[in-house]
Amino acid sequence: MKKNVSSILVMVVGLVVLFHFVGCGKLSISNLKANYSLKRANGLYKEEQYKNAAKEYEQVLKLNPDMKKVYLYLGTCYSQVYRPMNDEARNKEYGEKAVEYLQKAYEFEPDNQTVIMALADLHDKMGNVEKAEEFYLGLLKKSEDDPKSYYTMANFYSKNNKPEKAEEMYLARIKLDPKDPEGYNFLANYYQDLRKWREAIDCHYKRLYAMLKPDIITKMDEITQLTKDAEDIKKVEDYVALVQKNKQVDAAEKQRLIDESKQKLQGKLSLDATNNKLKALDPEVKALIKRAEASVEALNDEQKLKISDIYYSLGVVCWNWSYQTQDNLMDAKTRDVILEEGLANLNKALKVNPEYAYALSYIGLIYRQKIRVDPVNEAKYVKLNEEYNKKFQDIFLKKKKSEDYKKKLEELGVQE
Repeated sequence: MKKNVSSILVMVVGLVVLFHFVGCGKLSISNLKANYSLKRANGLYKEEQYKNAAKEYEQVLKLNPDMKKVYLYLGTCYSQVYRPMNDEARNKEYGEKAVEYLQKAYEFEPDNQTVIMALADLHDKMGNVEKAEEFYLGLLKKSEDDPKSYYTMANFYSKNNKPEKAEEMYLARIKLDPKDPEGYNFLANYYQDLRKWREAIDCHYKRLYAMLKPDIITKMDEITQLTKDAEDIKKVEDYVALVQKNKQVDAAEKQRLIDESKQKLQGKLSLDATNNKLKALDPEVKALIKRAEASVEALNDEQKLKISDIYYSLGVVCWNWSYQTQDNLMDAKTRDVILEEGLANLNKALKVNPEYAYALSYIGLIYRQKIRVDPVNEAKYVKLNEEYNKKFQDIFLKKKKSEDYKKKLEELGVQE
């Protein structure tokens, strides 16, 4: 975050008009000196000499208080030299000055997204979580169509131990464009960090379908909603049955409770109709997935590499799920299903990209995990592990030699 804000501000500083005068005193000595100090400050800022730059920017304001843009650069300078968790008086002073100058910049330009980001970043560094959230949300409101805004919010919430809100932001990003694979990739990685393995796997599958046939995602979302509807309908029906059996409630109150519960199901199908629709959608989705995966052969090389990477990611998550789960928390049958899913996806990665060395490596690792499921055949799995390690090493070495060969040709100025 700090790096991003600095980069943005460096670009902004580079665009500052050095000869900025106000009113009729354009050629005053004071304004000439202010512009000279501004030029020096900009140079120091670009060289990341923030303390010296801050002194020059302060001099600019003394000479020409109308240069209101300088408040942003001053605040950013002090924000850069401020260090979190440092209680020294000088460091606290840096933080206070950063807040003071950035707040003034915000008062002058309340819609400037660079200013808002700088304030959010600073308050986050200073541990002012509520204040930082206020500015981050303000930034999001002004850039609701920008995926990066949601990632910024998700990272902020994740760092400040608010996983539910972080997940909400990743999901909001996906809702922005449900057919963009990137959104599912970010959420999958987030779930992996939380060890929410099944959720991570589901996201990687959606990432795959977003690339191959986005209509599958629409159907899957429909299944998710219908499944939730079925659960809600069942709960209401069970509650209504309990109310009807309750002899301590009079007829009028029973009817009120029943009507109130059924009101929650307005617009939903009956339970039978919902379940029938779910049954019909399941084979339809499976057929779409089968056709989508068969279409991989027709893709170009760049697209194939992306698809093989998704299959590889699925295999890695399956291996991690098994590797990081103790035996007393997962039965052998469940573990075997997960490992087989991982093997299937890694083999798909190799089918699309036969030179995918790391996929071979993880197949070997999965066979190591198979020993936990079937210890009787340990020798077989050890042998398979060694075979795939050898294949991995062969391809890796082959690529290394090829890269070294190309490098030598480049050094000699020879083209293949």
